[in-house]
Amino acid sequence: MFILYSTLGCHLCDQAEQLITPLMADFQLSWQRLDIAAPDHKLSDQSAEQLIARFGEQIPVLGVTFSQLTLAWPFDQAAVLQFIQALMLEAERAEQQGDA
Repeated sequence: MFILYSTLGCHLCDQAEQLITPLMADFQLSWQRLDIAAPDHKLSDQSAEQLIARFGEQIPVLGVTFSQLTLAWPFDQAAVLQFIQALMLEAERAEQQGDA
């Protein structure tokens, strides 16, 4: 699952959401927006303090639950597509290594 790390009142986060929504739909990918300052996250095993320290000055940030790879703002559709492709390659490599 993709995660858009954001926070309340972030107009860049709103722009990022508008940008990724059609791409996620086109690729039938699930995603959710996560407020890094919210005290109880169900999408991350990190606390709000940890997320703020990690992403606070970079939001919006696009990430996934199965990888450490992230894409920090500013990004456009081309960058999001490259990010999705990089994640697909990473998943393929991990699968191949698991089969070996």
